[in-house]
Amino acid sequence: MKKRVAIVGKGPGCGLAPRNKKAVDIWVINNGWVGRDPQSVSMIIDMHNLDWTEEEIFQHYLVHLGEQFEEEVLWDRAERSYGHYQQTKEYCRRYNIPLMSSHTYDCPGFEFPLEKITTKWDTDLFTSGICYAIAFAVWKKYKNLDLFGVNCVKDEEWYNMREAIMMWLGVAKGSGVKVNVTGMEFRPFRAYDKRLYGYNIPQKVRGMPEVDTIVNMTHDRVDDFDVWREA
Repeated sequence: MKKRVAIVGKGPGCGLAPRNKKAVDIWVINNGWVGRDPQSVSMIIDMHNLDWTEEEIFQHYLVHLGEQFEEEVLWDRAERSYGHYQQTKEYCRRYNIPLMSSHTYDCPGFEFPLEKITTKWDTDLFTSGICYAIAFAVWKKYKNLDLFGVNCVKDEEWYNMREAIMMWLGVAKGSGVKVNVTGMEFRPFRAYDKRLYGYNIPQKVRGMPEVDTIVNMTHDRVDDFDVWREA
């Protein structure tokens, strides 16, 4: 097993994730595999029930998002999600890529070891696929963990998931894992003003991989991102 894993979300900066899975395991969240070469995907993590019908997906959205969106919008979203679910299973079958989920399907994959992980860390604080991915990476004893496209920006859905993501990153760091999180100013592990409270000095960017441990990658700044990109 490789010592490094890259977890790829769908936010800004996801395209800067590594494409060479010879050097690092690359786990893609939900339908983030769209547009990626199958050779750059080691595993897909989608914790939704991918066997749900459009009606079941709509009812789920209605309960959780009904106060924010009109039913027409939720139906459109349910239709698109249903399509993505079917495409994800077909993608895994076609390219023999494992799918980690809350269920097993007629494609390569396995169920997330929920009981073992919640027992080990005595918590079940999972608010996103990112949380499950981080927890699984720590449980599998990876030494380095890089997040791409995980931008917990205010007023967006992932901002409500930020606390749980930060908790699991804390579990990772507490377990001795070197963590690198790319993204925008509201990303986990970065203060809102990028300064240390009380000291008023700039916060350092920590957890960056050493150049000689990643093949064909170099550190650079692109727009507002602190990123690792392919050379």
